[in-house]
Amino acid sequence: MTYRCFYCDYDVDPEDVHFVTFKIMEQEREEPLCKHCYGEWLEGIKE
Repeated sequence: MTYRCFYCDYDVDPEDVHFVTFKIMEQEREEPLCKHCYGEWLEGIKE
């Protein structure tokens, strides 16, 4: 089973997926991210 990255929409293998919780319209959702998008997301929250 593969996942689709929430940002780039690429297929992600289960061993490479990172799940991140986003708050969208007052609702929390856990979404999968690929390694690249996860790294960018981490950099974004550091700022």
